[in-house]
Amino acid sequence: METVFAFHGVVEPDPGQVEASGFFALLIIFAIIILVLVAYVFWPLLAWRRKKPPTEIERTFLVNDHWSQIVKDFTKMVSITQAYLDAKRLTYLYGGIEDEKCGFLFKDVRLTSANITELPRVAYRIRKLTDMTNGNITWVLTLKWPKVKLSNKPGSADQALELEREVDSKLGETLLAKCVAKLQKARYTLPSGWEIDVFRINDQEYVIAQIEFPDQRQAIELKLPTWIGEEVTGLKEYGFLNLAVNGWPKEGETNIRTRF
Repeated sequence: METVFAFHGVVEPDPGQVEASGFFALLIIFAIIILVLVAYVFWPLLAWRRKKPPTEIERTFLVNDHWSQIVKDFTKMVSITQAYLDAKRLTYLYGGIEDEKCGFLFKDVRLTSANITELPRVAYRIRKLTDMTNGNITWVLTLKWPKVKLSNKPGSADQALELEREVDSKLGETLLAKCVAKLQKARYTLPSGWEIDVFRINDQEYVIAQIEFPDQRQAIELKLPTWIGEEVTGLKEYGFLNLAVNGWPKEGETNIRTRF
């Protein structure tokens, strides 16, 4: 039996089909490029992706007793150099806060339009923290919005939006060198959560006690220790930025006792 092979030759593709396939391939590539660009621009702006800045809730007091008696049982002692820069140099761009010379300070944060408007009024602070028990040094950059009081109930705390992150020593030293207003203090942390700040200003010692809370209810229900003096929560004169710029309030400038 003889087998016969038939040769049909090469089938030429339809030029129209080739042209259509190439067009669709280019269209798909173009669509992918557009999607990547859109994601690059708008992804940081999506609220569900950005981190919501934490809120600091705290009350602040002067003290009746000498600080050395209060901090005998401290759990941590840190020497703090803190200084403030000009917040007017900050801009908000694509979900981040940028310094005109140092670049992005914070990325992927969720701010409201009101928060952005208040950027020139934030406390733009750099801190050098030296742990006095082991000598470890940490640099922390903080942006703290103006404090507000959300309740008129007795014992209600101040509340402030706050962004904070650690930075390397190079950036820390660079920012510190740009600062004019500086403050030096020792901070003692007590087992109860109280923080006792001891300032040395013009060869005088001054003390502020403060404590933070997870919510306003706990701030209002706080039971005060016997060594607590007058409350200065919300008083601008005792804000750390004001202390760095103007020093401790002089006696007679406020209606409460300011020194001991």
